[in-house]
Amino acid sequence: MTLPFTREQLDQLQRRMLRQAPPKISREDVGKSTIVGALTVATTCVGLLVKFRSPSGDVLRLLNPVVTIQLFIEIGLCGDAADWWVRSQEWSRDPTIAPPEPDDLPRATEVVSFATAVADAGIVVSFVQKDGRHELLLLNPVLATDLFLYICIGAKGLGWWDENHALLPATEEQRMQ
Repeated sequence: MTLPFTREQLDQLQRRMLRQAPPKISREDVGKSTIVGALTVATTCVGLLVKFRSPSGDVLRLLNPVVTIQLFIEIGLCGDAADWWVRSQEWSRDPTIAPPEPDDLPRATEVVSFATAVADAGIVVSFVQKDGRHELLLLNPVLATDLFLYICIGAKGLGWWDENHALLPATEEQRMQ
């Protein structure tokens, strides 16, 4: 399953992500971040559907392919900076959080941009939602690594990108189907 987006649409999503980028994350932001206790995802043809569990409950976010791939890159850079890749980490999937289903897509809040920062406790992600609201989430290294792997496996499995992680637009024939 390839992406249903043309090159122009992907470029528009990229420009929007850059235009609506949140300010750099500060030390104060880290303390205001919602701590994510679990996450799970579903990869769709229109983006990554992520369910985050926090103390206040589960939330669904839809990350378009441009945001998803850039988040993949940013998590990788944060992991390099914090040496996550050289430490042994235990996978801690929470069996009480069910993966999102296709029926969940209309209830998900679309994320159009984001920023990241490494913190002592993991990675802080500042999401910008489609309506302009901002959301600060703190993912520990294990959850950040899980999200990195979910993105890698899901996007690769659906043929979102080439060997250089460049998004592949749909051909005219694929868009007609």
